[in-house]
Amino acid sequence: MSSSGSSSAALPHVLADIPRIVLAPLAGGPSTPQLAAAVSNAGGLGFVAAGYLSAAEFAARLARTRELTDGPLGANVFVLREAPVDEAALAAYARELEREAAALGVELGDARFDDDELAAKLEAA
Repeated sequence: MSSSGSSSAALPHVLADIPRIVLAPLAGGPSTPQLAAAVSNAGGLGFVAAGYLSAAEFAARLARTRELTDGPLGANVFVLREAPVDEAALAAYARELEREAAALGVELGDARFDDDELAAKLEAA
């Protein structure tokens, strides 16, 4: 219920069953099965983040979340596609970053395309 005291009865019928709280997927660490399940169990829409996880880890987190709730769940994935690269611009950018990296005592990695295991994550979901 909002601070104004409204309830789902005040919403048009078509909106009555839409969760009012949606958990942001929180890729990169703070998203957990327990958090997603808690939101879903409270009547919201919990999300399990797949970004930055292996497909196996995502599948394990999704399975754990499903053990913790029968409520609605969402899953987010990064949908990436390879695009043409301006090699000269990339090389110039890398040269600028190399100075910063050297100052920090680290080396730059090679630029490469990575689809974040999209097909396997979709299969897991």
